[in-house]
Amino acid sequence: MRVIILALFVFWGGCSLTDGGKEAVQSNHSDTNKQEADPTITPIPSISKGTKVSYPLEKLMMVNENTGWAMLKEGKIIYTKDGWETFQDRTPERMPKRENIQDFLVINDKSAWVYFNKGESLEGLVTSDSGQTWSQQSFSGVADLSVAASSFSDDKTGWLYTSFNHEVHGPQPHELFRTEDGGLSWNQLAKKGLNTSSYKWIYLMDQTKGWSIGENVKSGTDYIDPTTTALFATEDGGQTWVSHSLIKTVEEQGIDYQAPQFFNGTGMLSGVQFPLNRESGDVKLYTFQYTAETSKWSLTGMLEFPFKRDLQAGPLPFFKSEAIRIGFVNIEDGWLLTNNEIYTTTNGGESWSKGRDTSAFPSTENVQFITLEIGYAFDQATLYKTTDGGISWVPIVGSEL
Repeated sequence: MRVIILALFVFWGGCSLTDGGKEAVQSNHSDTNKQEADPTITPIPSISKGTKVSYPLEKLMMVNENTGWAMLKEGKIIYTKDGWETFQDRTPERMPKRENIQDFLVINDKSAWVYFNKGESLEGLVTSDSGQTWSQQSFSGVADLSVAASSFSDDKTGWLYTSFNHEVHGPQPHELFRTEDGGLSWNQLAKKGLNTSSYKWIYLMDQTKGWSIGENVKSGTDYIDPTTTALFATEDGGQTWVSHSLIKTVEEQGIDYQAPQFFNGTGMLSGVQFPLNRESGDVKLYTFQYTAETSKWSLTGMLEFPFKRDLQAGPLPFFKSEAIRIGFVNIEDGWLLTNNEIYTTTNGGESWSKGRDTSAFPSTENVQFITLEIGYAFDQATLYKTTDGGISWVPIVGSEL
């Protein structure tokens, strides 16, 4: 048995937009075990059984209290069914080199994608059996080499937002594609009405409805104005979009929205308004709920709290800063972790209760609660678990099966 101390480390992709056409793109599907030697593929180093090692992770995604995926910094993918007490190596045989990996997307306990560059093309590895087997797919016709965001509503229906590297502004979201056959083919979408932005997330609720964000360009400049951030919605699978300014624009106040979470057709969405060009100030957190009956986002509540941030990090994305994490475990129960303080709600954000100090946990980096009591998090060295709502965090030591 191999004993491994799980350590973690976060990476984020950039995002933004431009208009595209409706060109169909075919993926070349092949079995990764039948590929010839490729310089973009690197062998994962083996370790003698019983050796204790530290493996920094790139990404952690829990599907439920016990089942989850993680990608290690070295490029390995591991999978657990018992909350990381034990785990299994589910790395594809022909895993690309770490520097070529664009994103690791977990859809559910069975399905996941690895997007990566191979020479001058974008390719993917996909599994539908919890990583026991992987198939490789090539996106012929996709010019961009980077992934800004990706979202699947089920194993078959998904969106892929590509990005390009702007010589001045860096990675910028570019083209939006859609698949209805699990990635075998992709159609480029017009995305009419969807504004540009400095970064993107996309969320696909079902085959037609989805959301993203966008901003306007500041008048007289070519800079995106973070005070104009709005939520964008589509009801035709991403071809056309309509903006919704759920939070009123205020001068010198930035706006950011987090991707929604859905529970049996009802969604929870969080948005913030925060002072620009200031290291500290009061942040307003707004929560909204979506129901199929109304087909719109309705305000459930607002919480105001003090906040400190690093101005060098820039105004966006606010929800990806290391100093704030928020999420819901169902339509009623949610949590907010910021400034070593944890807040919880049991009524969908209508009111929040401030909990005990959580300074024993060194940062709010990559926190995920499964229930209001059970959660996982990490700093730059260790994976932690809490069973008391974030009051205490215990390092996890896992052993490989």
